[in-house]
Amino acid sequence: MKLTHVYVFGADDCPRIKIGISDAPKRRETELINGCGFENAHMLWVSPPMTKKEAMLHESALHRRLAEYNTSGEWFRADKVTVDNITQYFAEQPTKPPIKFRGIRCKMRDKGQPVYGGYSQRGNNYVLIWHSDGQAGAEVFPTSVRQLVGFDRSGCEIYEDDILVDNNGKKFTARLVSAVVNDEGFLCNIPLEQLKLKEEC
Repeated sequence: MKLTHVYVFGADDCPRIKIGISDAPKRRETELINGCGFENAHMLWVSPPMTKKEAMLHESALHRRLAEYNTSGEWFRADKVTVDNITQYFAEQPTKPPIKFRGIRCKMRDKGQPVYGGYSQRGNNYVLIWHSDGQAGAEVFPTSVRQLVGFDRSGCEIYEDDILVDNNGKKFTARLVSAVVNDEGFLCNIPLEQLKLKEEC
């Protein structure tokens, strides 16, 4: 899954700003600078990474909210729309766990060890997990990749298919929709924060 950002692009002497999305904000910034004619133009703000679908939904919502200040396409009046307007919109959105993945290394001396971070797929057999600290990616078994779904009552990260237990030792399996299923496979309306990972984190 390629992660995407919402961005705001503009310049001090430009009467318009652009609200768009990109999976490569630095590259997009260079493209926009070359095309806009303003030397001091730059990315005024870039969102945290999210799925492309989420980015498109946020972009559309922002365009609708600020429609009265639209000049054309994704461009808006800079005297009416500021970065504060954008960050205020995101502050109003429900909080969600960060998009993060866990995979099992398939190469080198750390084979079999988990690695955590961003996710990038190259073909069917080449999957990388990019370390959260920004270091180079580690190749992992494609079938081992699981997405973060939330946190247990101790604050430990919960990934898809992790096994959790309640106070009575009853087992549940985490699912991507921030929910759990019991041993019979039925979806249970139990907040993750009331459960604990079966294995200590």
